[in-house]
Amino acid sequence: MRKITFILFAMLTGSIFAQDSGTATVRAEIVEAINIENGTELYFGKIDAAGGGNVRVAADGTRTFSNNDMKITSSETPTAALFKVTAAKDISYKVSIPSIALTLASAPDMNVSFTHAVGTDDDGSIIGTGAEQDLYVGGLLSVASGQDAGEYTGTVTVTVSYE
Repeated sequence: MRKITFILFAMLTGSIFAQDSGTATVRAEIVEAINIENGTELYFGKIDAAGGGNVRVAADGTRTFSNNDMKITSSETPTAALFKVTAAKDISYKVSIPSIALTLASAPDMNVSFTHAVGTDDDGSIIGTGAEQDLYVGGLLSVASGQDAGEYTGTVTVTVSYE
């Protein structure tokens, strides 16, 4: 009986203390912080409220109207805003631009929604190059019929962040 208990005990303790181990390398890499410089002006140009409608300035700076009666030609050229973004090479980032309202004293606001482009990347994920990239911001302005005359202004905040 002692032999059986000893053999059983030896088998149990042998399997309890049987061990092995492995190793792995642990790494972390800190990338440069993403940066955006304040942009130039997004300018929709001079507009005739006419019957109202939408005015779009695309990221490439071209302007179009949903109602051609709103179009006025002037010496001031409509422009998309231009921001400079620096993001780590080969790291994906996104651009976020909330809609805003342009205001003029007691006149009704005009809403603006935005689009953007970096090179050929429109409104999606963008890959950083480690160098400055041009971020163009255009917008869609909603003008009411008979909108009060005056220069409407607002400020847009463009946020860039790694994905």
